[in-house]
Amino acid sequence: MKNIIKSVAYELKKTKAIRVTFIVGLLFMLLEGLLNIDTTSSSMAHNASQLVADISVSNIMVLIFIAAVLVGYMCCGDFRDKVVNYEIMSGHSRAEVFISRFIPAVLVSAFLVTVLQFSVMLPGIIMYGWGNAISLGDVIIRNMLIFFPIMRICAFLVIISFIVKSQYLMMAVGYGVFTFLGFIQQLEIDRLNFVTGFSNINLLCDYSGWSTYNLDPVDGILKYTSYNSSVTSGMIIWTIVVSLLVTAFYMFVGYSLFRRDELN
Repeated sequence: MKNIIKSVAYELKKTKAIRVTFIVGLLFMLLEGLLNIDTTSSSMAHNASQLVADISVSNIMVLIFIAAVLVGYMCCGDFRDKVVNYEIMSGHSRAEVFISRFIPAVLVSAFLVTVLQFSVMLPGIIMYGWGNAISLGDVIIRNMLIFFPIMRICAFLVIISFIVKSQYLMMAVGYGVFTFLGFIQQLEIDRLNFVTGFSNINLLCDYSGWSTYNLDPVDGILKYTSYNSSVTSGMIIWTIVVSLLVTAFYMFVGYSLFRRDELN
């Protein structure tokens, strides 16, 4: 299995499409962080901390689409080139073939998506400063925790990639997931819990507090908002434990399906 992992790692390093996908995602996140701050507008964020509190989970749907594309390129290419068939015929077990792709695809994709999640803050911090709407330390902890629900989502996407066996179909899957999550978000269901990866991300990205309005003789109606960014021990423990358990379950399901695959 070690040789397969080395082969997969080498393939990841030389696959240009993975780098291009990450760079495009990075540019999108930096642009989002830049365009959503306006110090002259009362309805937009004035610094990076307000931006993070206001955008909530909106950019995560785009990142899940990017995760689907990354997983597709990491897992599906070897089916097209019949590399998987060769590995099995050369004496490797199906468990070795599957796990050697499942683990790198899940960890690398989740790591890259987590990096992109952090990058949205950079333009605001550089140009306008962090501000004091929410604690930077809390945001860092929450964004690091996002790695775990993203990991379980990537694990599910790996299962899909082993079924469709095409990176182009994985793009369609990513768009479908993006559309579905947007629908779920509009209906405001599946929120703020640990049941699904997306609802767990919703919980980690939720900085809701309270808002009030006041009248100013010059500026008119002013809105004052207080955010809550505190991180509880329960949030940390349940995010990690549930995500690891679900990821392990997806690995079992994925292998069960791959074991019976005729690989035509």
